[in-house]
Amino acid sequence: MILIHLPLFASSYDKRFSYRLHIRPRLSLFKTHLENLVIYFESSLHALHIGFTFARFLTLECQRGEVERVRSQKVNIQNVWRI
Repeated sequence: MILIHLPLFASSYDKRFSYRLHIRPRLSLFKTHLENLVIYFESSLHALHIGFTFARFLTLECQRGEVERVRSQKVNIQNVWRI
């Protein structure tokens, strides 16, 4: 499981939210390619896009219970922790 911290670009640059990215077994290759992870807020609706060089779609489950479909994009993230 990956824990990601990032700023809420859509409304406030100083707020931070935590999200859990649940990796399906068939996508376990992700664990060896953390350097390819990119993430950012798309809008004030807190839609998250996570891009990978080897995966087109994953399911992102937020701690607040929101579930979003993610797509490939390339931007920088601030911090990534493995838990």
